Amino acid sequence: MILKWLEPTCFSEGELAEVVSPARLALPERPRVTDIKVQEYEDSTGDDALDVHVILDDATPEEDWEWASVRPIFDAISAALAGAGETRFPYITAGTAASWLLGGSIRRLTPH
Repeated sequence: MILKWLEPTCFSEGELAEVVSPARLALPERPRVTDIKVQEYEDSTGDDALDVHVILDDATPEEDWEWASVRPIFDAISAALAGAGETRFPYITAGTAASWLLGGSIRRLTPH
């Protein structure tokens, strides 16, 4: 049997934005996602990856930043990218629009 290696599937940033558009994803009501931004990224090992920024409502209360609240967002984004055939790893972070505009604190969405 001959195994054929899968060629990486790389979409443009515009195509990726469509794949992870909040309007297309089944996202929870809380915390409220106002936007998702995707940029091509090279990780610390030199591999091509994706930098995904989830923009949450500025009024998001502290308890909605807990992993149990944001995990459904993480899962929906990861599933949408995989379903589209995207092979680059998504590094997902979250912040508010205010922090995004100021280049301030962004929280990495990872399990604790």
